[in-house]
Amino acid sequence: MQIDINPFHPDQAAERDFDGFFELTIACIEADNPRAQRPTPEAVVANLRVPMTTAGPSLFWTARHEDRLVGMADVHLPDAENAHLATVRVSVEPRLRCRGIGTELLRAVLGQLGSHGRERMVGQGLTSGGAGELWAAALGFEVVHRYVTQRLDAAEADPDLWQVSVPRGYRTHQWRGAAPDDLVESFVRARAAVHDAPRGDASRQIPDWTVERMRQEEADFRERAFDYFVVAVSWAGGEEVVGFTEMLVHPNEPTLAMQQYTAVMPTHRGHGLGRVLKTEMMRWLLAESKEVTTVTTTTGASNVHMRQVNELLGYSTIREAAVVEGDVRAVTARLTRVDSDQASCVAP
Repeated sequence: MQIDINPFHPDQAAERDFDGFFELTIACIEADNPRAQRPTPEAVVANLRVPMTTAGPSLFWTARHEDRLVGMADVHLPDAENAHLATVRVSVEPRLRCRGIGTELLRAVLGQLGSHGRERMVGQGLTSGGAGELWAAALGFEVVHRYVTQRLDAAEADPDLWQVSVPRGYRTHQWRGAAPDDLVESFVRARAAVHDAPRGDASRQIPDWTVERMRQEEADFRERAFDYFVVAVSWAGGEEVVGFTEMLVHPNEPTLAMQQYTAVMPTHRGHGLGRVLKTEMMRWLLAESKEVTTVTTTTGASNVHMRQVNELLGYSTIREAAVVEGDVRAVTARLTRVDSDQASCVAP
């Protein structure tokens, strides 16, 4: 079949140019992640225009057959310590998979990554054992990490599960948008505890946080219209943050809250503070954001403790997914030896 691959620029596109993106998104969710919450058409288009990712540019390509959208690739280019990476997502209409469309989209992506100085590609959210993981493996990608997605449906959860006492000697703090000046330095120090979370062999580096970088991240959330919630805990009634949890809500999807980092400093673990933080977050979040009906979080598949903490709050596991990585030069060399027809038995 004849496939036309072209770059796509959401900021320059007319409304009619977005026709088909919602249908493709829903079709891929139903095939690959059927228990996920469905976005609205408005949310899909808005996310193309202002991606709900961390700071850094995004690139897009479309695949069309007879002027109908049948696939797309989106690439995110992180900065700073991750400037050698590119996160790549390739989506193909399920009924047209195994015809080399995904492979041709990847060829287009590879043709541009070198000029952006990227050495490795990262693919996230590939359902474990699914078509995407098999395709990636056939093209030379390796699994570097596995994680689970857990979901809490607020209407079905028991709010009594969120009534947990703060241990003696600790007190909690809440803020929205930006950390208070008197807590931001210790909050930054507490974020170092995130480095202990199981991440497999993933190349992506968690930042070495400073106050300046924290303020930049808070500003980035504001620029992209996120509502940013933080619950922190300090020791001995002082102003030294020793643990925290974060949540994001975006106006494109006001019914969905997305759990971000949760961490407790090593010297304060074993007191149930992770559960304290998360239960207070649930009570506060649902009181402040009346539209939220669903909360999602991702946790390393091997992080049994945090998975159990989430289950105690009412979360259920809905999917296990893989993170894959591939060397740009190696994957490019592999594709020069494989044409679309040869790859079609494994490619989306």
